[in-house]
Amino acid sequence: MSKFFILTGGIASGKSFVLKEFEKHGFKIIDSDAIVSSLYRNKFVKSKILKEFGTVNKSEIGEIIFSSLKKRKKLESILHPFVFKEIKLNLLKFKKSQIPIIVDIPLFFELKSKYFLKHSGVIVIKCFKKNQIQRLLKKGFSKKQAFLRINSQMPLNKKLNKADYIINNSKDKKFALFEVRKLVKVLLYE
Repeated sequence: MSKFFILTGGIASGKSFVLKEFEKHGFKIIDSDAIVSSLYRNKFVKSKILKEFGTVNKSEIGEIIFSSLKKRKKLESILHPFVFKEIKLNLLKFKKSQIPIIVDIPLFFELKSKYFLKHSGVIVIKCFKKNQIQRLLKKGFSKKQAFLRINSQMPLNKKLNKADYIINNSKDKKFALFEVRKLVKVLLYE
């Protein structure tokens, strides 16, 4: 049976960058953000979101949910069962292969493993808050929006304390690549 690892970290910590590097090294990637994006095109899910929020525009929904914990929990209650069902289907598909799998779940610790899943370890991306803010500002968010998003998640130090593996992405891309490549060797030959 294939090993699978959870990848998590804060918003704008570099998860997509790290996932691409794991993929280059032969890991199968299951990206929960991509699953969420596809759910916004699912008629049933779309109608539930529209009924609850009055829109299916992700930017507008982002403004709503990062200003209200109650609304954020409501969106999670709509999306998460579908996301985890899709993750489990993907895991079953690769169950017998020997290809290692990385499952990207940004809110893994916040969910308290509610839906989960026996895994081979949790990888946390370490990234300083100032780096996250800079990255979010480059994506067009205001400072207030950046802080609301970052502060809606579990503090990084708590995630790091629960990690089995850590990738430091607080420096430049070259250093992050070195960190991923070092971990790839550990995960493949453990």
